[in-house]
Amino acid sequence: MQTNLSLNGTWDFVADLDPKYHAQQLSYALRETNRRHWLKAPVPGVWQKYGDRYDLFEGVGWFAREFEMQTFTDSTKVLIRFGGVNYLCRIFLNGKEVGGHEGGYTEFSVDVTQAILPGKNLLAVRVDNRACVTKWPPVMGYFNYGGIHRDVTLEILDGPCLSNLRISALPTESADGILRFSGAVIQNQQKLTVEINCGGAKQSLQVNHNGTFQGELKVPTIEPWSPENPKLYAANISLFHEQTLLDQKTLDCGFRRVEIQKGRIFLNGQERKLKGICYVYDSPSSGLVMTNEQTRQDIALFKDLGVNTIRSHYPLPGHFYRACDQAGIMVWIEPPIYCYHPPKTETNTAFANPPHRKLAFQMAAEMILTARNHPCVIIYGIGNECNTEHPEAESFFRELCGSESPPFKSVRG
Repeated sequence: MQTNLSLNGTWDFVADLDPKYHAQQLSYALRETNRRHWLKAPVPGVWQKYGDRYDLFEGVGWFAREFEMQTFTDSTKVLIRFGGVNYLCRIFLNGKEVGGHEGGYTEFSVDVTQAILPGKNLLAVRVDNRACVTKWPPVMGYFNYGGIHRDVTLEILDGPCLSNLRISALPTESADGILRFSGAVIQNQQKLTVEINCGGAKQSLQVNHNGTFQGELKVPTIEPWSPENPKLYAANISLFHEQTLLDQKTLDCGFRRVEIQKGRIFLNGQERKLKGICYVYDSPSSGLVMTNEQTRQDIALFKDLGVNTIRSHYPLPGHFYRACDQAGIMVWIEPPIYCYHPPKTETNTAFANPPHRKLAFQMAAEMILTARNHPCVIIYGIGNECNTEHPEAESFFRELCGSESPPFKSVRG
């Protein structure tokens, strides 16, 4: 069974005015560090909103907080999931470095099983938003916020648990729906079965020896999802050992089919005009942090404007997709690869440079993993206003869209 504990709330924060020294000594990550004079700050948050003195601060900041961990067994697996950290981060638990991440707008997790302790634990995160360390986006077209700006969650996996769930819900000409589903089991064992229940239909199947499963369920008499009728169905996925329930997750699905024919977009067989705006979220009170209330307000404004589609040049948080699922707002998202214009004569550009390419593939894959089960997400973009005539650009964008790139095969939407 998976148990989640929110680590949102008040953290300690300090702007690091000597980042080279502290990167070597890592003293800010240690339990014995005196944080009495650190600022008490909200997470999710951006340091530009922590006070006037940080309004234009671009650099390195440290975040720290303590949390309690209950007694656990040798088979317990523990992850910490971050919804978004801008831009480059290193993560420490009880003074031990447990992972890191590059890229400011995608969700990621780190395995802290070997570092976590029963009782009190100290989590410290070093965040660097300096333009000199940023690979993508190649230009700062938007305000360069710094901080842990999306949710932080402690995930405790005790025994076999469901993971990597994927659903694809399509309407049929007979007014039924086809729900294709797949996933994996962490800490797999023998005699496990998965049961999926959606719209009154149900199916059970055995988990494979390698811990994976996939199947297809026919759901009778469904209503297709559309902006005018954003009908959602609960897909309940349960994991059993014989008759004992081990884990259960629920995904909201919308039965819809998106197609492109001769340059035109069709939704559920009907040509669809996309009436929308480019959406760059920036709140005067919370910066890059999107609260549920602010999301509801923006979606209400979309509706008032007659908008049925929005486009974002960076991936958005999961709760925003859920709100768009419910409201019938179609979404076009892309990794933050925009406005990159190297001269045609330049070589070893970011299009060809291995670290830049690797990060671009990583961001696109993480974007899709978060968004792929949401019916509102109808288009994945791969870039915006770049010099696509550069000799090194074609192979980059071909691989990024998945036509040739092995890293994409498991996550293409």
